Amino acid sequence: MHTEWTVEDICKGFTYNELEGKGLFGLKSRRHSDGEKCFGSDDWFIVMAILPTGQVSNHYESKYWDLFDVPERETAFEYDGHTPNEAADRLKKYLKLPRRGMTFEQALERLKLGRKIKRIDWGKKYICMFDVNILMVDTGQKVASNWNPTEHDIMSNDWEIAG
Repeated sequence: MHTEWTVEDICKGFTYNELEGKGLFGLKSRRHSDGEKCFGSDDWFIVMAILPTGQVSNHYESKYWDLFDVPERETAFEYDGHTPNEAADRLKKYLKLPRRGMTFEQALERLKLGRKIKRIDWGKKYICMFDVNILMVDTGQKVASNWNPTEHDIMSNDWEIAG
């Protein structure tokens, strides 16, 4: 089993892998969710990801900031209390997940291109763009409303193009 990891190896794990069809929702921030600087200094930042298997995070020295190709946020997600061992277990489980559909990240890219998207089990509901709004359309009820993703939506890899 491979146990020696470089910062670059870890960074690669936080980007979408087109061949495996696995993605994640991640961020980097110089502040924790409470607004406090990481270790009280500008010399550190945190990288967090929400995987289908749970949240993972790690702190890095600021010199590694540009290695992480993930969105920057003012503050990090709220920490769920995971230990380093739990994060490692979550990463291992995540890498073994079968592909069932698109990731949230992949689905959003298609949405930006004007496609309708939905979760596999949504039936007659789908999401589409209207101007700058993301709408949830229910063709069965013939209604549309603004849509905001849940954490489960973001973590799921069961997205598909709506018919």
